Amino acid sequence: ALARLYGHLFYDTFERFAIVHSLDGYDEVSLTSPFKMVTHESEVLLEPLQLNLPEVQQANLYGGDSVAESFGIFKNILDGNGTDPQKAVIAANAGLAIWVAKGKGMELAQCIDMAKESLASGKAKECFGKFLTYNS
Repeated sequence: ALARLYGHLFYDTFERFAIVHSLDGYDEVSLTSPFKMVTHESEVLLEPLQLNLPEVQQANLYGGDSVAESFGIFKNILDGNGTDPQKAVIAANAGLAIWVAKGKGMELAQCIDMAKESLASGKAKECFGKFLTYNS
């Protein structure tokens, strides 16, 4: 219900948006369950396999007990040392961001593939480094 409410609020203010939540309670694409996506165009329920992604277990997505620990896990993933479930979830959410930002005319799965490539090639790490430098 909240996703629909936010969708109605954003409808008149943004050209392109996506509000997502996993059916098991995460406020992102967790890949632990199907997820709902509300956009300017539609409201859909998607399964991880529809996006060529695995369904993962919650236990594989431990995010740390502190901001510092969470950052360490994130940095580990950017360094190429994350687990397959961690990389899949990062790619799903980054791909969704790419799709919203510049994916007009592209399929969400294509944007997720772009995110996977960025992680694998080190471009995501490079981009994050620029972001940190810019915000220092």
